[in-house]
Amino acid sequence: PIVSPAQVDSELLQAYQAVKIDNDNARRLINDTWNKLPEQSRSILLKEQRAWVKSKQKICGKIDKNKSFTALSDDELQAEIILLKCDTNANLQRVKLFSNATDEVGQLIKNSGK
Repeated sequence: PIVSPAQVDSELLQAYQAVKIDNDNARRLINDTWNKLPEQSRSILLKEQRAWVKSKQKICGKIDKNKSFTALSDDELQAEIILLKCDTNANLQRVKLFSNATDEVGQLIKNSGK
């Protein structure tokens, strides 16, 4: 079937909005996870975390929170979708790393008390 440009734009816009929501949720999750880490862990990990953020931005690109998606061309919108997906995946992987580290530390503390 022939797809009109308006349908493509609409589908692209819907895809962008869905990916943006996923990214907002992943960013909220990584921030919440970071803030739940013990203060001592955060101070030890802070330098590494900053380096990770810079690395993530080199790989995925830097998200401009002030960018208006309505001013973007279809190609720019597609590029923004790819950036957001990359950022979301990186954040979720980092959350898993924090969760695993927290579990391991908790297990070590628990075992040291035996």
